[in-house]
Amino acid sequence: MILSKFSKAKNKITLNSRFAIFLLVLFVFLSVKAQKYDHYSVEDGLPGNMVYRVTQDKKGFVWAITDKGIARFNGNTFKIFNTKNGLPTNDIWDIQITNDHKLWYFSKSASLGYIENNEVFDFPAENPDEQLFPAIIFKIDNDIYFGYNNLSYYLHDGQWKLLDEATASDDDEKLARYLRYKNKMGDFVAANKQRYQRGLLRVLDSLGIIIGEKSYAVLNLNSNDLFEYNFPEAIKAKDPGLFRVHAVNGELQFTGPEFVANMDNDYQLVNLSFFSEDLKAHFAMRDKLGNLWMASLNQGLYKLPAVNRKNKYWLEGKRVRQLEDTPLGIIASVQDYGFYLYNASYDSFDLLNKSEGFVYGTAYIDQLSAAFLLTSKGIVKVNANGILQSFSPMARKICYHEGYLYGNVSSGLNQIDPIQMQVTRHIKGVGIKDIISYNNMLIVGTSNGLKQLKNDSLLPIQINGQVFSRPIMNLGKLPSGILLITTDGFGAYRTDLEEITQIEKTEYLSANSQVVQDNNLWLSTSQGVLQYDLDQTKITLKNTIGTEYGVPSVNTHTILAQGDALWIGTDNGLVKLPSDLQKQDQYLGIYVEKGSYAGKEINKVDKVDYQKSGTLSYVIGTIDFSQKKESSPYEYRLYPFETKWITTTSNIINFSNLPPNDYTLQLRKGQNSSTHKFSISPLWWQKPISKVVFVSLGSLLLLLLLLQIRRYEINKKLSKLEIQNKLTEFELYALRSQMNPHFVFNSLAAIQYCINNGDIRSAESYLVKFSRLVRQFFELSKQKEVTVSKEVELLKNYLDIEKLRFNEKLEYSIKIGDSVEVSKVNIPTMLLQPVVENAINHGIFNKESKGRVDIRFQQNGDNSLEVEIEDNGVGFVNTKKTDSGKRTSSHVLEDRLLFLNKSGKWDISLSHREAYPEKEDKGNITTFKITAIA
Repeated sequence: MILSKFSKAKNKITLNSRFAIFLLVLFVFLSVKAQKYDHYSVEDGLPGNMVYRVTQDKKGFVWAITDKGIARFNGNTFKIFNTKNGLPTNDIWDIQITNDHKLWYFSKSASLGYIENNEVFDFPAENPDEQLFPAIIFKIDNDIYFGYNNLSYYLHDGQWKLLDEATASDDDEKLARYLRYKNKMGDFVAANKQRYQRGLLRVLDSLGIIIGEKSYAVLNLNSNDLFEYNFPEAIKAKDPGLFRVHAVNGELQFTGPEFVANMDNDYQLVNLSFFSEDLKAHFAMRDKLGNLWMASLNQGLYKLPAVNRKNKYWLEGKRVRQLEDTPLGIIASVQDYGFYLYNASYDSFDLLNKSEGFVYGTAYIDQLSAAFLLTSKGIVKVNANGILQSFSPMARKICYHEGYLYGNVSSGLNQIDPIQMQVTRHIKGVGIKDIISYNNMLIVGTSNGLKQLKNDSLLPIQINGQVFSRPIMNLGKLPSGILLITTDGFGAYRTDLEEITQIEKTEYLSANSQVVQDNNLWLSTSQGVLQYDLDQTKITLKNTIGTEYGVPSVNTHTILAQGDALWIGTDNGLVKLPSDLQKQDQYLGIYVEKGSYAGKEINKVDKVDYQKSGTLSYVIGTIDFSQKKESSPYEYRLYPFETKWITTTSNIINFSNLPPNDYTLQLRKGQNSSTHKFSISPLWWQKPISKVVFVSLGSLLLLLLLLQIRRYEINKKLSKLEIQNKLTEFELYALRSQMNPHFVFNSLAAIQYCINNGDIRSAESYLVKFSRLVRQFFELSKQKEVTVSKEVELLKNYLDIEKLRFNEKLEYSIKIGDSVEVSKVNIPTMLLQPVVENAINHGIFNKESKGRVDIRFQQNGDNSLEVEIEDNGVGFVNTKKTDSGKRTSSHVLEDRLLFLNKSGKWDISLSHREAYPEKEDKGNITTFKITAIA
């Protein structure tokens, strides 16, 4: 038995009740007319203007289904899903969001499915020829069932299968619960045919909901509790065939044409909200921030911001230049349209006077009990009875001072008789913006500063000995009697004409008007309305009122504080704000809209292969339904690549040269945060095993290289030792050649010959030279280098001995160039003497005539010495050569030069040429070029 908590409403309605309902409907009608809606259509990115449903997911995205696809809205842009993304059809007419965040779509098609993480998952019917028609939808936890014509379908193994209720197993708990819910709803409808015969049926988790012609019922399918209610009077006139129950943000909402309501714990309709019938909206949703979203079948999607629901709006799209509070009511001066008077009875602004010229504003003069409408065509006077009179004098601003009206025109200031409304005096002046009667003075604000009317002249006013020359927009008074000045681009000031102070936070602002109420000062500026706390000594900024409070434009022109409301005129109409101003944060979250690595999308994968020049790029999105559209800052870091948070306003962030690793992109803004994880996989040569192999191979190659270097060093040392040994061997050979037995025997024989002939003096001289030469041979054999002077001394001794041996048949000369520093320049030891000896023994020895040897030393550069040894012997061609099987002194010399050059200390070249090629005894010239390597 079904238990009922429903009690029938009384059918009898009294006349007073009907009248009260009429007044309620009228009030609702007038209220919704004055609300300001945001409109979205195909021009704004919506796929189609025929919108069936609108809902919100747990993240905060708003979803709209249309005849052209599904749209996801983040407050700024629409992301479209259609057949291109995998939908079976663009004409989707219902959606459900399950607890696992999947958005299921329904339509008459061959397949149905859901959207998850921006990807469409579509599942066909088990029978390929079958057309699915989800007329009744059951959402039970994370599962979806639907049926039509007593047929039921469920998703199994990626296909929509027809459920055979007769053979369905009780072991399948989910199917058993679905069948139990379905049968209970069937029994309830059958038992209440009269009320719900044509009603709309929907099952949301454990609740069965059915809507009839005059009432609706909610049946708890677990406890069997029934809640049944008649429709409220305010919606009874609506078409119940368009009523829908909607599960969104953890609550149930009841909606239909021009209204939406919440269901309380007893499923009664509460928080009933209406919207304008001009929207032609049939479905609405209240989001988690309190904004209302309305779906229209031909005009797209509408949003009524939560803050706007408390506000009233008029004259949308019109530029409201000024507001003036008069006994007749508030008069709004509207550019290009004229003057409108507020009708409090109907909460509307009615045209008071149409102006064909430029509208300057309105001024109410208490002393004359009249309002003056100021235009470029003249002045219209409105008396206390509402009678309008037009006069020809023109004025942009007027004020009353000492019995006259004063009004500014382009050429100066007019004094006007307030009775006759005729100009009685004209004071010349340029750039007059405003005038005010202040402390028995007529103060004039101009484009070049503050002035005072004195004796038909406008004289600059000095404050603290200086002229205030800022371009003035408006003049006013603070409660303390202080003069308030607003400027064009230089902020606002207060002054008693002795001291002047700029009001804080107004630097470089253009303040168009001001109003004072109690301890509050409001300034209308090009960046919204600034609200200040007034103090005797200080004015402190309290708040900035802009679009986040529902103001239609930040470019505000005029303000009016009246009772508990603040009226603001803007470029885009007029708004009335409640006194308890409340700013609601419309930001819901931050997320990764799109990611790519080396041009490859990474939203659907968590691993990508490393690319050498791969750039990681993210497009960041925010869910923000605020009126302000400028970018706001957020923080991010890519961990572990970055440890510090980076602040930016750009929605695109890039990272380059990322090594293989596991990364987490962290985002945060306010109290909301988001992460996106992915990995860059190393290539084969970047993997640990490859690195081990590479390190091992590198170590082996390094070891081989070190061994090779070691071998090279050893060979180099051995080679050096070999060179040294060879040089020593050659030096010993040179010594032996110099001390050969023939030379010694011949030298002693020559000395003996002198003794036998009684030439004791000559014998003694030659013996001294011989002994000295022998001593030099042995001393020089111990040295590697010898100076030129020592080498010359050795050569002289040697040649003197040879000259004695040849019995004066030999002559010689040694010439040294002037640039040769004989005591400083070194040459290798025992280098020249063997060549001289060779010239004597092989060249001159075989010559019949007298022989000669010339030795010349010449400096060639700092470290280079050239030595020439010339003889007039028989020459190489005529020398008799015998092959004794032994190496000649020439061969030894060449080998010695080779090793000297290898030693790295010397660069020595040797050359031979004939001295007298035209003669029979051709002689020889041997040239040494000896360079010491530094």
